[in-house]
Amino acid sequence: MVLDCCDGYQRNAITNQCEYASTDCRAGCFGGRCVSGQCTCDPGWHPVEGVCKPICRRPCGENAYCFSPEVCECKLGWERDSPQGVCRPVCPGGCVNGDCIAPHVCQCRPGYTLNGTRERCDAVCEGGCHNGVCIAPGVCNCHPGFKNPPGERKSCVPDCGPCENGRCVSSGLCECKPGYRKDPASETCIAECRNGCPVNGHCVAPNRCECYNGYRLDYGSNQCVSLNYQTGGYRLDNQPNSYQPDNYQPNTYHPENQGGIYRPNQQGNPQDCDHPCVNGVCMGYNICSCRNGYIPDPEDLSRTKCIPLCPGGCPNGVCSGPNFCICKPGFVKDRGVKGSQRCIPQYN
Repeated sequence: MVLDCCDGYQRNAITNQCEYASTDCRAGCFGGRCVSGQCTCDPGWHPVEGVCKPICRRPCGENAYCFSPEVCECKLGWERDSPQGVCRPVCPGGCVNGDCIAPHVCQCRPGYTLNGTRERCDAVCEGGCHNGVCIAPGVCNCHPGFKNPPGERKSCVPDCGPCENGRCVSSGLCECKPGYRKDPASETCIAECRNGCPVNGHCVAPNRCECYNGYRLDYGSNQCVSLNYQTGGYRLDNQPNSYQPDNYQPNTYHPENQGGIYRPNQQGNPQDCDHPCVNGVCMGYNICSCRNGYIPDPEDLSRTKCIPLCPGGCPNGVCSGPNFCICKPGFVKDRGVKGSQRCIPQYN
């Protein structure tokens, strides 16, 4: 509260403000009339430094001013949130996903950032959401021909539809992995056996044939024969002069061993492989069976090396064991999902 005013000013009992004390017309009388040398204003107005100004007996409040007698208005850049409410700042774009804290000043909420016009707050997606639109913090809405990776919504990858035994290299284009080829009829990637498979057998994996039901592999002829066939190096029963290797996968063979390559003294020996079976077990002559959690190395032409399998892949890392990724420098395991093997950027 004002107790005293400087020389030449006096306190206005209504507004509690120090005003120019002189009411004569030497300073002018804008908005009023000069009568007998004194500035006279209309009712509800009073002279202040040669100008008739309105009188508001009640304070107008923050960011407002007395516009006319007993009428308060918001300052430029401010507006009332209700007829009798307080004056709030105005942001022309509405400050979507943020708070307008001053005229034309928008403060974004967490997960959002100001757009180019600085009138609204756009969601932020780590990595920029290529091939899609960021519709919420960390959520990408992908363009046609792209999709979110399984269990993740922060990015968009090409969508090829079913691409089993292949790699989706661009939208609608599935590239088959080594050892597989595109089937013209179904447009899917199917296993390829370079030397073909014999009658009553079919290709089930790269360079690996399997006999149809009701047939078995005869090691003597490398042919799929009827189950009751009596000659050769392998039989399903336990009759004399025949054997069944322990843990062997029946009715399966590799066609590259076809055509008299089996030697008589090695016929049916489950430990006879020209190369060690890395992460696998030798089940017959040059036939390796991978242990659980491992698959044949598609780049190993000898088909004797098994590599670990990480079902979700190891982006930004290396698959060093069954379903176990080691992250590359600058990346760490995503601990936000229990058991996740995904490597994400490391922030200090």
